[in-house]
Amino acid sequence: MIQDLIKTTSLLNAQGGMFPALAFVALVLGFIVYIFFLFICLSSYRWPKADGVITVSEMLESKERAAGSGSHRTTTFKPIVHYKYEVAGKLYENKKIRFFQLSSSSKPFAERTLKSFPEGASVSVYYNSKRPSSSVLVPGVSFGAFFVLSFFLLSIWMVRSYVM
Repeated sequence: MIQDLIKTTSLLNAQGGMFPALAFVALVLGFIVYIFFLFICLSSYRWPKADGVITVSEMLESKERAAGSGSHRTTTFKPIVHYKYEVAGKLYENKKIRFFQLSSSSKPFAERTLKSFPEGASVSVYYNSKRPSSSVLVPGVSFGAFFVLSFFLLSIWMVRSYVM
């Protein structure tokens, strides 16, 4: 595998200069980091639980200009949830609902998430026993992780096909 990486990097450098080779290496390194975070996501299923309380539950609405669309603006909605919990007598606060939580252009999707975590509600908080400040309300892998994976795979394929 390492030999294939070196071969592809050499071909990219020979055909397109330094940029394609660096882009390919950056994508592969990013993919390795992604796999590390995916491992953390999957391990969160085994994390211990603590009782927690939702302290903030609101929606962040933002209007952003869509890429390549001139003046067209798109609205995105992101559920914002803060919570506190206690582990071994120490109080922690966090705002991570799930790993790879993405904003959405779907207001109903954000509203459903907020409905699951209303302010003042008691919740189970999954925390990393080695680092209790790291926690989520929903353990495991979300749809956002697959979106990021598809981006990496498509990007690596595009840069590699540039050479072939």
